Amino acid sequence: DLRIHATRPVPEIDTILDWSSEQGLLRAAERCNGAGACRKSPGRGTMCPSYMATGEELHSTRGRANLFRHLLSAEDPSAALSSDELHEALELCLSCKGCASECPSSVDIARMKAEFLQHHHDAHGTPLPSYVLGQFGKFAALARFTPGLASAVSNTGLAKKVLHVDPRRKVPAFADQTFSAWFRRHEVHPNAGERGEAVLFVDEFTEYTDPAVGIAATEFLEAAGYRLAAPSGLDSARTQISKGLLRKARAAFERAITVLHPHASAGLPIIGLEPSAILGFRDE
Repeated sequence: DLRIHATRPVPEIDTILDWSSEQGLLRAAERCNGAGACRKSPGRGTMCPSYMATGEELHSTRGRANLFRHLLSAEDPSAALSSDELHEALELCLSCKGCASECPSSVDIARMKAEFLQHHHDAHGTPLPSYVLGQFGKFAALARFTPGLASAVSNTGLAKKVLHVDPRRKVPAFADQTFSAWFRRHEVHPNAGERGEAVLFVDEFTEYTDPAVGIAATEFLEAAGYRLAAPSGLDSARTQISKGLLRKARAAFERAITVLHPHASAGLPIIGLEPSAILGFRDE
């Protein structure tokens, strides 16, 4: 009774993401076959962290998929995408995509959550924490002018309260120097170019909080014989997707693709450093 009957037309639902390969958002939810592989105890896999923490069916991949298809099968399926009940079920989802890789049916709750959140924001407004954290790249670009002050302010009790960050959590500090600033001034290794050229995709985390990773990669690749290009100002859209800011994510993707496409067309390898940042180009 949780599945839509074969005699009933699948409801048309306007979505932001492309669900055509799953035959629509409802069919994506119906991929769950109820096996319960998501109900794992800690240490037995990745899926599903929120179920491991709570032990509640509502916070398992199966529970969320069941709620999705129950609400999407109702008389007004579009109302499901602004449902507070579904918002509660998805609130603890970490968007880790463990379900997409470990679920026997590859049910991707993280992607469904991103779709849902954009519609929920459209109906109820975007909460301040979601807007600020989702727009990490833009706010980090401003923080680069006074990184020490920005790091101190973001770790105050008031800032954590406003952004719904657990007070025990230390917010990662902004680097004193961005990766792009270092790259413009660094001394190119004499081996660079012996093996050709490559492109370094500098995501917003490498740029503003972990430039040491980008610096190490640059030094290694140049020593190995590659002359690097490292376009600045690109955004992986990872934070926008996780917070349901899908229209902003699309704009970030389009800008990145516009900049990177000529390099790809020339056959140059494009190297990313942050897995969650580069996987968005493939998965989303």
